Amino acid sequence: SLLDGSSIQLDFLLSIIGLENETNKKNTKKCLNNFERKCLIEITNKNNSITIMIHDVIQETIRKKYEQNNKYNSIIQQIIEKIGEKLTKINEKSDKTEIISEKAFTKHYLSICDMENKNVDKYIFMLEVADLIEKTSYDFKRKLTLLEQMNEQVKDETQKANVNLLIGNTYYHLGEYQKALEYYEKSLKIREKIYQEEDHSDIAQSYDGIGNTYDSLGEYQKALEYFEKSLKIREKIYQEDHPSIATSYNNIGSTY
Repeated sequence: SLLDGSSIQLDFLLSIIGLENETNKKNTKKCLNNFERKCLIEITNKNNSITIMIHDVIQETIRKKYEQNNKYNSIIQQIIEKIGEKLTKINEKSDKTEIISEKAFTKHYLSICDMENKNVDKYIFMLEVADLIEKTSYDFKRKLTLLEQMNEQVKDETQKANVNLLIGNTYYHLGEYQKALEYYEKSLKIREKIYQEEDHSDIAQSYDGIGNTYDSLGEYQKALEYFEKSLKIREKIYQEDHPSIATSYNNIGSTY
């Protein structure tokens, strides 16, 4: 009842509740068949892949019945942690075959987020998923869609600046430099509002994004202008041997 009831793969369900061996799979199938006979769920079996669908009314009834139950809330938290662990493992593997699992984790996790948003950090999770999409499929358009959805949802100004920067990065990878520039500048504007006159690494990061984009557009003088602004900030907040200073030197040298 906690997951996205429109489509739950049996293998995914078993992996989340830790019952992946064959004996547990057989016992779970028997239990599910009993639920289906009582018209609580529907089961489809296509290409030896079993999918479960829970009726909306049944799902909502179960959620309402148990939402005040402390044990139920504990189960919600356990499932959140399990999905997070699985996602981290996939991210570490960077295995392209795991993209199906990533999609499953995303929709089910967000189903829980919508119900229990006080218990989860949807922002952090969505960033993990966006990173996973890039690592496993290099599907920047799909990553862009996810980031644009995030941009509509986030209210925190720091998070919004970060998401705008990531959208800029994604457009940059797609070769759409004018769009990249637009979002880098949005990120910079928000960060300047947050930090005002403060020299902050986030401001330098936005300068770098703008500088790289101008460099790719062949506007080298503008690129240098932003790279030098970035360097100026980093020289104030870091020691001389800091990697970020080296990055700024490299950017300036590459542009020359």
